[in-house]
Amino acid sequence: AIERFGEIYGYESRWRKNDGTTIIVRENSTAVRDASGKTLYYEGTIEDITSQRQTQDELKYRAGFEALVTRVYASFVNAFAEEVDERIETSLQWIGEFMRVDRGYVFMLSEDGAWMSNTHEWCREEISEEKDNLQNLDVKLFPWLMPKLRNMEVENIPYVEELPPEAEKERKEFKREKINSLVLVPLVCQAA
Repeated sequence: AIERFGEIYGYESRWRKNDGTTIIVRENSTAVRDASGKTLYYEGTIEDITSQRQTQDELKYRAGFEALVTRVYASFVNAFAEEVDERIETSLQWIGEFMRVDRGYVFMLSEDGAWMSNTHEWCREEISEEKDNLQNLDVKLFPWLMPKLRNMEVENIPYVEELPPEAEKERKEFKREKINSLVLVPLVCQAA
């Protein structure tokens, strides 16, 4: 915002409407004064810029996400085998910080597909690590999720509490880990 004595141009603020929704507005105003210079009132315009701001935020997010993908990809190009674990954990950190999440995991299924273990984990400083508690988990703990993951479906669970009744086992495990929401992305890796 540009502010001069008695003038404001481009001041942005959030307003709550009567229906409870929030909008973003841009204000331009000028003081109207009497002959002695005393301010009588302000006149100006107020513009609802909510959709403009949302579009700008979406474009900024998309550009940031594309930069993140490029950064992760570039970190693996020409990586030596002994560097892969470190690169995975660094990538989890970058992704976690970008997405503003508390924790990122990588799990690996056993060759027979009956067990899975947490192989890599990143946590924000104030979040407790779970990696040691997530070893050799029987996939039967996740009867609702495993068929989806085996079909290479990405699962976005915004609210663990709202999982369907058939996902009760998953809900219990996620609550034990203090997980409120999560995204699961199946990955396939092949030995060289």
